[in-house]
Amino acid sequence: MKVREIMTKSVGTCAPEESLSRAVALMWDRDCGAVPVVSNKEPVGIVTDRDIAVALTTRNLLPSQVSVADIATGRLVVCKEKDNVVKALKKMGKTGVRRLPVVNKKNKLTGMLSLADVIQASARNSKLRKQLLKTLIRLSRPRPIVLSEAG
Repeated sequence: MKVREIMTKSVGTCAPEESLSRAVALMWDRDCGAVPVVSNKEPVGIVTDRDIAVALTTRNLLPSQVSVADIATGRLVVCKEKDNVVKALKKMGKTGVRRLPVVNKKNKLTGMLSLADVIQASARNSKLRKQLLKTLIRLSRPRPIVLSEAG
């Protein structure tokens, strides 16, 4: 099964210079937890609901006062439309992400692959269910908390 067969095709995006207010509005309107950050239709980052919550509570600022670029994850992990879904799941597990922006041959954003997409598709594919379970187990492992020392 290929990523393009199960990915979410209609994805809201933000430009780096837009405010977090715009990203939050997109998440609300599209009932999603992540928004790809794009420049010239190419993904350059991603902002999650968790990123926004942490950024706003630690900075004591309003969403309109913070740009998407200020908090977007720069270490972007993507998959390709033609990738096998099992391969994409392995990438999720290895990198610790729950959603992958999907790009075409020209590195243009064409969709998003989320665990929810995979869960729905796994109902009819036992190999996919097996890899999904492995990925969920890996993503659910506790990660060490690193506290920085004030200097």
